[in-house]
Amino acid sequence: MWCLSPAPGAGLKTSTTVSAAFMATTGRRPCSNWTFGRLDILVGNAALLGEMAPINHIDAAVWSDVVDVNLNANWRLIRTTDPLLRQSDAGRAIFVTSGAARGKRPYWGAYAVTKAALEMMVNCWAAETEETRLKINL
Repeated sequence: MWCLSPAPGAGLKTSTTVSAAFMATTGRRPCSNWTFGRLDILVGNAALLGEMAPINHIDAAVWSDVVDVNLNANWRLIRTTDPLLRQSDAGRAIFVTSGAARGKRPYWGAYAVTKAALEMMVNCWAAETEETRLKINL
């Protein structure tokens, strides 16, 4: 069992850093013919709150960082781990979301928007893998 914890500052900002985190954690590159053979579970818990402010006051760089971590990093995890999870007899992917994804959340701006998008992305991936052994949940 491994916990994928990228180096501080590296995060999951690129496919390269996701692969580097796998390498650092397991000593192996993530790929469809991975020598370990499979990955049984993925917990997508990448998240960043960002600024608590009106949407029109959020700094553009902060907005981009929140989108990159909360949405894009989880997409990179999906893209990297999908082939490995499909090789498992009981592959599971679980993503951590928030009540901020549903309903009006004043001042939650980028966080609420990205958590709602994460939920839709995960639901799309779950629908795309319905006919496989891979089970995906929020």
